[in-house]
Amino acid sequence: MQNGKTNDAVAVIHRALSQTDSSPEFLLGLVDLIGRYNRQQILSDAEVKSQTLKLLDLALAKKPENPLIQQRLADLLMVHGETAKAQPIYEAIYEKFPDAPGIREKLANLYIRNEQNDKAAELLEKIRRDNPTDPSTYFFLGSISAETKQYDKAAGFYETALKLNPDFELVYYDLAGIQIARQKPEEALKALDTARSRFKLNFVLEFYTGIAKAALEKYSEALGHFTSAELLAKTSDPSRLNHAFYFQLGSTYERSGNLPEAVKAFRKCLELEPDDAEALNYLGYMWADRGENLDEAKSLIEKAVKKEPENAAFLDSLGWVYYKMKKPAEALNFLNSAIARSEKPDPTLYEHLGDVHLDLKEIDKAREAYGKALAIKPDEKIKQKLDTLGLH
Repeated sequence: MQNGKTNDAVAVIHRALSQTDSSPEFLLGLVDLIGRYNRQQILSDAEVKSQTLKLLDLALAKKPENPLIQQRLADLLMVHGETAKAQPIYEAIYEKFPDAPGIREKLANLYIRNEQNDKAAELLEKIRRDNPTDPSTYFFLGSISAETKQYDKAAGFYETALKLNPDFELVYYDLAGIQIARQKPEEALKALDTARSRFKLNFVLEFYTGIAKAALEKYSEALGHFTSAELLAKTSDPSRLNHAFYFQLGSTYERSGNLPEAVKAFRKCLELEPDDAEALNYLGYMWADRGENLDEAKSLIEKAVKKEPENAAFLDSLGWVYYKMKKPAEALNFLNSAIARSEKPDPTLYEHLGDVHLDLKEIDKAREAYGKALAIKPDEKIKQKLDTLGLH
């Protein structure tokens, strides 16, 4: 190669590739050699990939006993995406040599990548006990807790990671997301404000700020941050502008009272992800609640119900659109189904049920439904409906 004799070099590689009965050390060395030559485009990408996987499989089949060779084999399998084959090798090394440098961390990372959260958490806790000042460990523990919806634990882990390393930028955004999930938007904004003072303005910072502001009903400010996030993404990373972004934008426009812009955002969301059940339901219910565009509203909600037939909110939306279409008997079936499937009593469901019974002239049942709604949450509008029926 150094003398420019590339044909001769390739011939040597092909001779080496024919030595299939060689030792694991030779086979792994050949993987490294092919990788180096690939960077100089001596071999085709397809040839490099097929030969590399073949060599790794041959080395694996020889079951090397040297732990250093085992680790090298596992590392190369990981690099080439063969995580399922790498995992048992790392596990075998860890079982025999639990103090081997880096093995626990690699195995924990592999568990996270393979979504084996229980195993990952168990290993990370051991790492944390041995090295309590490593912020990455707390970050991974926070990520696992977030994925399993243990939001309080996740927040604690993320906060500890930031105490240990205040420049760990990604953690600020993950912490903000957790605080939003915990319905603590003020805490989310504290984390985001700190990030804003330390790091360059970016899409995630503006996007999460918009969500937190919307949760505080500061819709004008929220829309300003969403607009900023959209501009940043268009100039740096357009893939950020996915269906989830436009769902948040649409819901904020709707809550601010700007229905035309809300419709635009939800249509964009559904253009990017036609099967987004939450967006289908949101747009359909938004129209149904206003008695507008009822045929399309019904079609959208039916698609959402087809995707999630046990979803109480979607069934309520379908019942409500039937009610708005002057079909109370059909509405009643869906509302009763929604109430039966609701995880906890919902005053809106009972209010809708009361409205339908009233439309069917079933006054006693309407009174009962309104009474249940009021028992769950006092509401002046529902109280007025009961007053009209002569209860108060």
